[in-house]
Amino acid sequence: MASFTERSFLALEKESYTYADLNHALASSQRHFKSSGIRPGDTVLLNGDYTLQGIAALLALFQIKAVVAPVAIDAKNERQERITAARAQWEVHSERKLSTQAISQEEKEPPHPLVEQLKADGEAGLILFSSGSTGTPKAMIHSVKRLLASFEKKRPKELPILIFLLFDHIGGLNTLFNGLATGAHLVVPQNRDPESVADAIEKHRVKLLPASPTFLNLFLISGAADRYELSSLRYITYGTEPMPESLLLRIKNQFPRTKLIQTFGTSETGISKTSSRSSTSTLIKFDDPDTEYKIVEGELWLRSKSQILGYLNHEMSRFTEDGWFKTG
Repeated sequence: MASFTERSFLALEKESYTYADLNHALASSQRHFKSSGIRPGDTVLLNGDYTLQGIAALLALFQIKAVVAPVAIDAKNERQERITAARAQWEVHSERKLSTQAISQEEKEPPHPLVEQLKADGEAGLILFSSGSTGTPKAMIHSVKRLLASFEKKRPKELPILIFLLFDHIGGLNTLFNGLATGAHLVVPQNRDPESVADAIEKHRVKLLPASPTFLNLFLISGAADRYELSSLRYITYGTEPMPESLLLRIKNQFPRTKLIQTFGTSETGISKTSSRSSTSTLIKFDDPDTEYKIVEGELWLRSKSQILGYLNHEMSRFTEDGWFKTG
């Protein structure tokens, strides 16, 4: 990031920042966390979003070698559940000004063995949570070093990218890490609704829009794509859920000059590099040297270098003994 100092980094509704601003906020956040008493291997629940302070706090905690469990602002009602699952020792609020507090002894448990393993290895960790739609959310832990390894080879690219997916979602974090690695200009819409997204694309000449099929369908239905100047869009990437072929054709008809690219990933294995046959095809091919795949009895199995170390609150039945993840 040091080489991108004068580039535009982040655009919010009423504020914009350069990479120099990020470096200053990062240094300030590190001082704050160290003076608060956070040490390598400590588990921290980070409440935030894609603000300058939120991003700087996340990166500063990684540099301290803490284990971070990001929580999007919209998920605050799940606070206690996530503190328990992550065995968090600290809670940080980063909405505007950094605020850090230790979690009382009555609320926390001893560190999980996988957290202790990261601490012994001198590595930072990232805890993500499943949606919990079929029960208690699973807390899964990544090695930050392994997760970010693929981004080290990225070439600089001043590409305006809209961040749509949430602060605690593997897809949203992938967009953030990719943007940081390439020196991209990240654009955050005021809200995650069609009108706000279209307004941000027009205002900042966004070239890349990552979104879900559900949102893209809503985007077309709302008519926002017709009310704003969106000709800057070169790429729309979609994932997180199946894309109906009929919807894909409607999107292509709305954006005939835009390349539509399907992405693929799971919270357990990270985001894999893929290629689409065409902008009107839902067929994809894995093009990732760090990801292996195979089909077993009609089910996709994945094994990647960036996959989780394990679950903190769940057994590992979806993983085989030799590391294959059964996607279901």
